Amino acid sequence: MNTRLKNGLRGLPGRLEVLLVLTVLTVSLNAQSLNPIKFSGKADPDEVRPGQKTRITLTATIEPEWHLYSLTQPPGGPRPTRITIDESSPATLIGTPRQPKPRVAPDPNFSTPGQPPFLTETFENSVDFTLDVEVKADAPTGPAKIVLKVGFQACDDHQCLPPRTRPVEIDLTIAGSGPTGASPPGSAANPPTDP
Repeated sequence: MNTRLKNGLRGLPGRLEVLLVLTVLTVSLNAQSLNPIKFSGKADPDEVRPGQKTRITLTATIEPEWHLYSLTQPPGGPRPTRITIDESSPATLIGTPRQPKPRVAPDPNFSTPGQPPFLTETFENSVDFTLDVEVKADAPTGPAKIVLKVGFQACDDHQCLPPRTRPVEIDLTIAGSGPTGASPPGSAANPPTDP
C-alpha cells in the first residue's frame, strides 16, 4: 500500500473525532441561539406606594410553529412554565400567577409509539399571564424594577429546546411613603398631636 495513503488513513480516526466534536458543538450552539419565545411585561398601575398592590401582565410572544407549555402542565413530560419574583425586587407575589385556558392536544415530542398519546397544555402565537404583587413596605421611593424569573420550555413539532430561565424586568415608580389609603398627618382623620 502507498505510504502516503497509509499515513492518511492513520490520521483519519483523529480527524473523525474532531469532526464529530465540531458537529456536536455546532448543533448545541444552534439550539442555544434559537430564541423562539420573547417575554415583556408591564405593571398597571405603574406608580404605586409602599404597601400598595399592582397587577403585572407578562406577555410571551411565540414564533410561528413553536409553542410554550402552560403553568398547569402535568408532570411526566415537558417543563411547565414557572413565574416567580426575584428576591431583590421591591415587591412580593400575592397568590399564584394566572393564565388563559391552554390548548390541550397530543404532543409528538413526548408520545411513544404503541402508547396512548401524551397530552400537553400549550400556547401558540402569544399569551398573557397575570400576577398580583404588593410593593414592600420598606421599598425606597423612585424608579424601580420588579424582576420576574420565568422558567419555561419551548418546542415545535420536531424538537424541544432545553428548559431555560429568563429574567424579565418590569418598570415601576414607587411614590410617597406608605399605602395610598393612609391619611396624611394633619388631616381630619389623623389630627396632629400636641407635644
